[in-house]
This record gives sequence, structure tokens and C-alpha cells, in this order.
Amino acid sequence: MGQGGIISPVLFNSYMDDLSVCLNNCKIGCSMNDVISNHIMYADDTCIIAPSPSAVHTLLGMCVNFAQSNFVKFNESETKCMCFKPKKLSSLYVPGIMLNNEPLSFVSSNKYLGMIVHAKLVDEEDIMRHVTRLYARGNMLISRFRKCSDQVKTKLFKSFFKNAYGSHLWCRYRQSIYKKSVVAYNNIYRKLFGVRRGVSTSASYVNNNIEPFGVYSVLVLVYMSPTTV
Repeated sequence: MGQGGIISPVLFNSYMDDLSVCLNNCKIGCSMNDVISNHIMYADDTCIIAPSPSAVHTLLGMCVNFAQSNFVKFNESETKCMCFKPKKLSSLYVPGIMLNNEPLSFVSSNKYLGMIVHAKLVDEEDIMRHVTRLYARGNMLISRFRKCSDQVKTKLFKSFFKNAYGSHLWCRYRQSIYKKSVVAYNNIYRKLFGVRRGVSTSASYVNNNIEPFGVYSVLVLVYMSPTTV
């Protein structure tokens, strides 16, 4: 069954389940709410989580043994390492990590399941990813559907912009960076619906039954604010 087949995810999950069980049983990993976790698997993306370099080596060794026994090949060139350090240990030396006797590269940020994860646990790169996607989708809609009726444009706008993928996970960012998402959202709306500069979009949002981006920002800031205890 080739990649993209309907049954491919089910077959992959069944095939890799033994590795997941093996990793769970070793009891090496990071403790979260008294539960030890050491890996995340989604489709063909596998993430190993460990509290120390020695734990990483142990877990990767188990992955290598599984691969050799089950005709699986882990791609060293596409495997990246990221180290999360508290500020007081920012200068701590981290030894190299090997996979199949090949050194793995360390990165400060990496995209995982469509979101950009940063080693400093900040979300600004992912917010800018969202801004870029907003403008890309917005320019497409404006170029193709600008002359359609407001009813059609409202349906399209809600379909493409109502949900901001991953925004509910944003918790550490500067307000100036977050505001870029709001500005992009409003700019696209203005151009698509022909709202002139200097004219408030509030009435237009109400008339078209579209929530302004501020509705989502309030939810994010109240629920996910890093200053909230």
C-alpha cells in the first residue's frame, strides 16, 4: 500500500505498535503529572522525549534494534535534535547524539505536525508562520473571488480563516508579534470585502456575521497567558 492510501495509517500504526509498547515499558522518559512519557507518534512522524543525553541514547538504541528486526529504516538526515534548557543552564554542554552511527544535527527550532517548536519555548516563529499562511490564502481568495457576492465571500472567509491552526498553544510571545496576525486578518478582510482604509471593519463584521480576530486573541490571551498563574 503506497503513501496516501486510505488504509496506510492503520497499517503503519499496527506495524509500529510494538515499538511504542517497548518504549513505554522501559520506563525511561520525562515525568508529566506522574506519567512517564518518552515518545509521540503520529502517522510516520516519531518524536523521542528524554530528560538527558544518556536517556536519548538508550531510547534511540531501542528504536535501532526495532528497525533492524522489522526492516524499518530511520532517516538520519531528516532526524533533528532539540534541547530545552532553563535559563540558568543555558550554557550547559550537550554531547552529540548518534543514530545508526551517524551524528544528528541540533536545531533551535523545527516544524512538527505543522507547527514550529522552538528550543526557548517561544511561539513567535509559529505566529509568523501563521501570518505568512494568512497572506498566502488571502491573496488567493482576493485574486479569484473579489468580484463575487458578499454571501460567497463570507462563506469563503469563514472556511479559510475562522480557525487558526495551533493558535490555542501559543503562550509565550511579544504583543507586537501577535498583533501581526490581527493586522493580516483585518487587511485581508478589507481587500476581499472592499472596506476602505480609515473605515472601521466592525460594522462590516457584524453585517456578514464574521467574528473579528480579537475574539480569538481574547481566548488565547486569557487562557494561555504565561503571566497567568
